[in-house]
Amino acid sequence: NQVAMLQEYVKCFGSGDMQAHIAGSRHWIKDKGPAVESYIGFIESYQDPFGVRGEWEGFCAVVNREVSAKFQVLVEAAPRLLP
Repeated sequence: NQVAMLQEYVKCFGSGDMQAHIAGSRHWIKDKGPAVESYIGFIESYQDPFGVRGEWEGFCAVVNREVSAKFQVLVEAAPRLLP
């Protein structure tokens, strides 16, 4: 999924074809639980004095599975810990 996603992004950035970007995003959402995750694209739109402004970002995240497991224990205990 990640390779297909990046290939579509290259196509989008080279041609401006937003359908290629959408196709890349479809590959991104299929990639469940990766150890390394990345994304490049529109994240939100806002009203501003000139109309609508789009926010664009790129990120790369690395999962620490050991720490994530500890946080999961905390999340599961939340109903008991929070009044």
